[in-house]
Amino acid sequence: MVNPLLVALYIVVRTRLRTTMYNVHKQLIWLSPTTWLSVAPSSRRGRARRTYASGGRRTEVDHILVRRPDLKIVRDVKVLPGEEVASQHRPLIADLNIPLPSKPKVRAEPRIRWWRLRSSEHNELRRAVLEAGLPDPTGPVKEIWRRVTQTILRCAKETLGETNGGTRGDKAAWFWNEEVQAAVREKKEAYRQWQKTRAPEHLTAYRKLKRLAKTAIAKAKSAEMDALHEKLDEPQKEKFAIRLGKARHRACVDIRVVKTVKSADGRVLRKPVEVRERWEEYLKELLNEDFPRREVQEEQPTEGPIPSWTQEEVRSAIGKMKLGKAAGLDGVPVEAWKVLGNCGVN
Repeated sequence: MVNPLLVALYIVVRTRLRTTMYNVHKQLIWLSPTTWLSVAPSSRRGRARRTYASGGRRTEVDHILVRRPDLKIVRDVKVLPGEEVASQHRPLIADLNIPLPSKPKVRAEPRIRWWRLRSSEHNELRRAVLEAGLPDPTGPVKEIWRRVTQTILRCAKETLGETNGGTRGDKAAWFWNEEVQAAVREKKEAYRQWQKTRAPEHLTAYRKLKRLAKTAIAKAKSAEMDALHEKLDEPQKEKFAIRLGKARHRACVDIRVVKTVKSADGRVLRKPVEVRERWEEYLKELLNEDFPRREVQEEQPTEGPIPSWTQEEVRSAIGKMKLGKAAGLDGVPVEAWKVLGNCGVN
């Protein structure tokens, strides 16, 4: 598919010299209807359309030719009288209205607020799951796992709650609360009223509400920063400090790609050719170097049925799992299993 690009022809013509260029200019204009080209229309009249000036003479000699299907995107053609792009020629500019493709809105699915398990609500989730009861572990594995996950997810929705979903908001609005939202809404309503009436009293009211909205935003930011500083005094202060340090480091990093490597003798290589040669040398030696190996001893085959998992194996596997990771297909994260304790292990 061909984009609707303009075909612009900037023709330099000296009208005071009746040369062949003038004839070429007329021929291009005359032949434009036969070549699917048309002169871009202009709403300017008289002096506003003159693109050439010399010796007291002013005339219109420069045009912009566009394809006929693209005439609908040309809004106007104008001349800048105070500038020159060539000797005695003024710049000719076309205003375009090119429709851009609509950006699809990303809708977020409702999610359970698992992050609330880090507070005191994890005891409530454990109590709700124990009251609902988990199925007997003896039986078909798939059916038992489905019933267990359904019970945990239902109790988590009732205890922890869900997000609203919808379109994703701005992550920078970390200070947003109901007070700020109400102040901004009142400011916008006052602005619309002033735009309709243009009355001085409405302008005064809008300016007053604008100051109040700025004050509410400043207070909300200050409160959130105070809460963050209080977290730095808690026992988990190191985790928050490391998180803040990483965020600030990522914000101030300019170079995203390291383009220097060290040679085999420790010299720093900066030239692209030397860097590529060093990488080639390193990769050739990476998997082709032989190391002393220990002889593999054959194990005795295990006869009989495979033994079942023990509680210690399950407890050890859950303990090795890290927090904050994405949940699997069942939707239950590792935080829920750690909260359930021995009940979840059984």
